[in-house]
Amino acid sequence: MESYRELTSRQHLEFQELPIFWAYNDKQFIEGMESIGLTMSDTSKINDIGHGGYIEKTNWYKIEKLTNKHDLEFKKALVPHKTNDIKTSFAYDMFLYELKNHEYCISGSTEDTLDTVGLKLSDIEKNPFLTDCLSLAMNECDSNSIW
Repeated sequence: MESYRELTSRQHLEFQELPIFWAYNDKQFIEGMESIGLTMSDTSKINDIGHGGYIEKTNWYKIEKLTNKHDLEFKKALVPHKTNDIKTSFAYDMFLYELKNHEYCISGSTEDTLDTVGLKLSDIEKNPFLTDCLSLAMNECDSNSIW
């Protein structure tokens, strides 16, 4: 079983392999277009994917295919194992990592953590296993707080 960090790192590397270019100014945009064999007169052949990213329309299916694969992997990883051991679960590892990453011990808020992992509190409340994982991770952060 992959840990949360292993899964997100692998998925990040897979996303980087997509034929996307990133541009935050005109010069970078021109260079990006040239890097995929297009000119400025070919802007109708690309899609803006947001956050400064662009991809050729003919490659759009690659983003859809990869994001669908990543979503399925994430959902599968959230399912508890037969042992039901919360502390070795992907969900607990995920919550603990992101709570620490978003300084839960200081803010006392789970909002950034849940936004990062793409879950809503209402989704977690409907799932007793996820509720237990989040609660245990929050308690772990509180008990290790330097405050």
